[in-house]
Amino acid sequence: MLFEIDLLNVYTSNFIAVLLLVVLFKCNFWRFQYKNYENKLLILMIIIGIISSSITVASYYVDGKQGDLFMFLNHLTSTYIFCANMACAFLWMLLIETHVKCEPNVRKKLLLSIPMIIGLIFMFVNLFAPCVYYINEENIYTRKALYHGIFAIDLFYIIYAVVICIISKIKGGILKFFPIYLYIGPILIGLIAETAIPGIALSWPCQAIAIAGVLASMQNETIYRDQLTGLYNRSYLNYLQKNLLTKGNCHITGVMIDMDNFKQINDTFGHAKGDLALQQMSKILKEAVGDMGNVIRYAGDEFIVLINTHKQVIVDACLDEIKRCIDKFNESKISEYILSASMGYSTYNPKKQTVDDFMNIIDQKMYEDKKMHHNTNTMD
Repeated sequence: MLFEIDLLNVYTSNFIAVLLLVVLFKCNFWRFQYKNYENKLLILMIIIGIISSSITVASYYVDGKQGDLFMFLNHLTSTYIFCANMACAFLWMLLIETHVKCEPNVRKKLLLSIPMIIGLIFMFVNLFAPCVYYINEENIYTRKALYHGIFAIDLFYIIYAVVICIISKIKGGILKFFPIYLYIGPILIGLIAETAIPGIALSWPCQAIAIAGVLASMQNETIYRDQLTGLYNRSYLNYLQKNLLTKGNCHITGVMIDMDNFKQINDTFGHAKGDLALQQMSKILKEAVGDMGNVIRYAGDEFIVLINTHKQVIVDACLDEIKRCIDKFNESKISEYILSASMGYSTYNPKKQTVDDFMNIIDQKMYEDKKMHHNTNTMD
């Protein structure tokens, strides 16, 4: 390389990154036994981080050393690091969107992967016609014009994740709290530092800090999360009641949802299938509600959806989307049973009613809907 590099600092910072990621994996092993989508993404990022920190050390070690083997290793490690950076930026974006909204569908994942695929194509072309980086006859690495193109791809995914959180916060209002800056901050610092100052190897140590931050935040969230479904639980509802729902500027609509014939599913197919039905209904509700509000598992087979609006058109759109998603699930015939739900909703005005009054109203309206479903089925 054409600049001074403190190899000891490179080795030390990346060794600490590996050590931190190994400790994080070990300490969160209990969490990773639950193979939900978020945990799969985190495990993959930890593995990539451990490998990439090690390969970063190898890349700096072989740079400038003579011989065909060292030149080959310089190309191999440099190409890998660029690809791994793009992959991790993509995974961060998926993780944040899944956490604040829901898991993107396959079509959206493929669409969002296009910038990364373009970057991977550039990296392949670079092996034959250097455009991202160049390794000269002395086996010294230097940047080329498209280096900043790869940086732009990484930055695109980070900005996209931030925009998702901002939009979610605007739509979800008081119902949404997710400290995005705690995770994106370290990643941006490492990415910008490496781009602005060649020879600094902070990207993967900063990635490790960001992963530590998100795991710590998720650990804090466990008190508000239902273990079976991953939805918010009654403790979260109690938190809202004490801290947010009593404020005069609170404008939300609550929907009480009760699964129909859940006991029959348990009795006919067993409790394991009953748990699966709860998980499927939870996924349906989370997908349907998106960033319009939050879904809470209230008790047993009962859920509460809190929508951050009083506008009837938005509430109707959310209810219609819930029904559409349930119908779509049933039409897919992936389960032996049919899912259905009774729903009752009402707007909440903290100036005119207590939280308990509000909960009683939506509960009563849900039972009226359930009674109507029962009468309809009896007539049929």
